[in-house]
Amino acid sequence: MHNRTRHPVVKAIIVCALVALTGVKIFWDLGGPPLQRWDEQGNVDVVRTTMQSGNWLTLTCKDKCSDCKPRDEAVPFLDKPPLWYWLTMLSVQLFGESATSYRLVNAIASFLLTMLLFRIGSAWFGFPAGAAAAITILTARHLFMTGDTFTTHSFRTADLDGLHLLLIMLGIYFFQRSLRGTRASGAQGTDTSFLALAALASCLAYFTKGPMGFLPVVIFMLYLAAHAVCGLVEGIRAGRSFLHSAPGALKHAAREASKTLLVLLLAAAAVILPWYVYQYMHIGRAFIDDHIAYHLVRRASEPLEGHHGSWRFYLNIFFNVKIFLMGVPAFTGLLAIATGICGRLTGTAHGERPRARWWEDFRLFSIVAGFVISFAVITAVQTKLIWYILYVYPFAALLAAVLAGFLWDYCRARRADCSRACGGE
Repeated sequence: MHNRTRHPVVKAIIVCALVALTGVKIFWDLGGPPLQRWDEQGNVDVVRTTMQSGNWLTLTCKDKCSDCKPRDEAVPFLDKPPLWYWLTMLSVQLFGESATSYRLVNAIASFLLTMLLFRIGSAWFGFPAGAAAAITILTARHLFMTGDTFTTHSFRTADLDGLHLLLIMLGIYFFQRSLRGTRASGAQGTDTSFLALAALASCLAYFTKGPMGFLPVVIFMLYLAAHAVCGLVEGIRAGRSFLHSAPGALKHAAREASKTLLVLLLAAAAVILPWYVYQYMHIGRAFIDDHIAYHLVRRASEPLEGHHGSWRFYLNIFFNVKIFLMGVPAFTGLLAIATGICGRLTGTAHGERPRARWWEDFRLFSIVAGFVISFAVITAVQTKLIWYILYVYPFAALLAAVLAGFLWDYCRARRADCSRACGGE
């Protein structure tokens, strides 16, 4: 689905316009709106109280803890991992205490996320697709709200979501880069350096906001399993018996999965484990009960703090054009991939043979799997909060990119056919 823009000046103008528009939408008057309740004020309180304590390793809160009870003494804040809070403390130290300093980390990460989606769309499906991915994000009113609807989480608030989503998409991007090499046998190998970067990004995503940070790893493992099944089926179709085809396909998938898990464990041991050990040693059982049992297990299994809704809760948000303008185009892109309409257009500009089935191409597979898994998880979680759907938006942007790339190529092909027909006359 790659295509070359014939006019590099036009391309440069579009890129500059997208960069400028993204910067204006995210950074203009960033510190103007007052801090929103509850999460934004709570996050600021954690940053402020922890800096006052002098111990950055243990996050603490006082006035705006998750139970919303003001306290005379600071207590440990166990809701979230610390990465965003540490970076925001650094921002406050560098630029002084202000609403802008508290929101800066999320704003920068959100800007980079938009540019990364543009890069992924362009690299995977062509320049028009990259532009469509960026435009999908920029037209998502939900991501730039400041109090119009009860959602304190956006690209312009002191929240963790921009950094979390940036690291998740970096993990997927690096996993795709790790699959660039293809062996003579037809089985895809993995580049260890990009695999390590993908694992590191996933661990940092977890270290920002919890288990959804491992979404790139889950997608990659599912892809390896799907690739093994496809190899097995192809072997049987080629006339080889099941017993002859199975060992090779399964052995390769198992080897790559083991390699991925080993790299992931090493990254987790370096990034995540030391902080968890420190917290358990200094806080004890309360850390397990609050950080894991309450905020991970109970939040998923029962509606907490009165936040509940039906299974249609996030569907209503996704298709509400006042919140997310590109819901229908993104869903149309999903249908185009699932039905194989755009499968023949997924080859690269370097002459790669197009693949007719989306589950054989990690680019399409990661987008579909990321969208479906994200939607399934937030729907299954019993606690319903409007900002949980932020996990879906990057994958929706790439679905819109696939649709835009397909339509662009289709229009070019039709125009070429008309030109040839007119020339023949």
